[in-house]
Amino acid sequence: MTSLNSPSRTRESTDNLLEQHGCHLEDGNTVCWNDDSKDHPRNWSLFAKCYTTVVICWVELYMTGISSAGVSFILPFCTMTASLIKLKTAASNSARMEYDMSRTLGVFAFVTMYLLGQTVGGIVCSPISETFGRRTLYIVASAMFCIFSVITAAVPSSIAVYFGRFFQGLAAAVPACVAFGSIEDMWAAQIRIWVVYWYTVSGFVGLVLGPIYSSYITQVYGWRVVFYVSAIVAAISTVLSFFMKETKATQLLQTKVDAIHSKTGRDDLNGPSSSEGFSVKSFVKDSLFRPLQFLATEPIVFFCSALCAIAFGLIYGLTEGLTVSYTNPPFDNTFSETSSSLAFIAILVGILLDILPRFYDDYLFRKFRKEHRRLVPETKIRSFALACPALAIGLWIFAWTIPPRVTNVHWIVSMIGLVFVGFATADLSYVLFGYCTDSYGQYAASAVSSLSTTRTIAAAVFPLFSYQMFSGLGANIAATILAAVATLFAFTPIVFLKYGRTLRKKSKVAADDEDCLAEENKHMDNDSDGKDAEKSSENV
Repeated sequence: MTSLNSPSRTRESTDNLLEQHGCHLEDGNTVCWNDDSKDHPRNWSLFAKCYTTVVICWVELYMTGISSAGVSFILPFCTMTASLIKLKTAASNSARMEYDMSRTLGVFAFVTMYLLGQTVGGIVCSPISETFGRRTLYIVASAMFCIFSVITAAVPSSIAVYFGRFFQGLAAAVPACVAFGSIEDMWAAQIRIWVVYWYTVSGFVGLVLGPIYSSYITQVYGWRVVFYVSAIVAAISTVLSFFMKETKATQLLQTKVDAIHSKTGRDDLNGPSSSEGFSVKSFVKDSLFRPLQFLATEPIVFFCSALCAIAFGLIYGLTEGLTVSYTNPPFDNTFSETSSSLAFIAILVGILLDILPRFYDDYLFRKFRKEHRRLVPETKIRSFALACPALAIGLWIFAWTIPPRVTNVHWIVSMIGLVFVGFATADLSYVLFGYCTDSYGQYAASAVSSLSTTRTIAAAVFPLFSYQMFSGLGANIAATILAAVATLFAFTPIVFLKYGRTLRKKSKVAADDEDCLAEENKHMDNDSDGKDAEKSSENV
């Protein structure tokens, strides 16, 4: 009679449990997912994947909106012309007046502190999510954002503003850094083209709508109401996050391994390698030093970081500059300080137009798969060749169609320039983050961390001097400086398209053509298997 604890009985029990959990064994004791496992995030129902994605995009939208909203609390006491030397929006100035802040100090408190918090959060969030999963971080981030929104609004102290805005930024780093991992967990390569696009758009929509929303709320109800509303929205988002499912497949698999182990007593079963735990040593090496090393030694990372920093910093800089530009005569007949924020709608139109290159990306994906050609990172950045010149062109149009030096051109012409800027900024963010992810394979997190850090630092610094630059030099000269800088980088697509592959091959850490975009190039593996089988048949 067979013992209940016999090896054959244990193996049978293990096999049954593995089948129930949608797993199988490889190499004897390594637990792996079945391709059709319903518990794998790639195989979830469409509703589950869409719900999780929408919540992530929503959190990114409103948190980014609150980051750019800070400038509206510190609008200048008066505009640039004698006809407007009077206090036009007392509520908008109440934050600065209440805390006796200079304009620059106000920008630092409400905007820069937020972005510095996001910089710090961006460094620590990715490794934490790789160890502890992603769902918990979304819940904690939304709850933290809610709490510190209340602290910023309710505590009558400038210290509370510094403290609250920093930790709001720390919380906002979670969707900014963890979302790409969540999206990759759930969606296949071709669908990800669109999902990543809409996620990218959601962040930029928040960025451009933040100043509009906060300007009108602040004018009517006061600046504190912006944060009370933010707290309410964050509380709702916290509740919504509880209904999200964990997307990190390795963590879900490790949970199944632990369950099987507890029922069978087998301690020889191995889970995913990512379950080894959080290591301070690896965190310091991979999350702190490696991104800095990449920034200094990897030309691809350096140029991508520089371009992304300029594009993102430009948007935050324009938050200040547009107020100056559209309240100079004769534009002051149309715009007030509050309504000048509506110029961001033109940027939003450009951001939405970035959907057009994504149709081309989808076309290339289908074409290469049909023709059995290998996709490489450089294949996916062709819209980059339009975005860089568009940024420079848009800024030149804007610079010389606005007062005070140009007074005979309708304001709608300058808005056309802002449409170009919006398109370019969105495309640069989409393409550059994707290019670094595709090019650096297992080191993608470090490369992306370099981009995120430089981007948020630039966004934190630009508003500190942009108002002085636009008001001191004049809007035309200030915008011309920005246009000239953008022009210097307008030719970088040639570097990436012509020499990107060479730079990757010379790099010690970048992936080769055969190693990158493994999922997108599965058709090549199938072709290779077919050719090997054909050769084997011929030999037989």
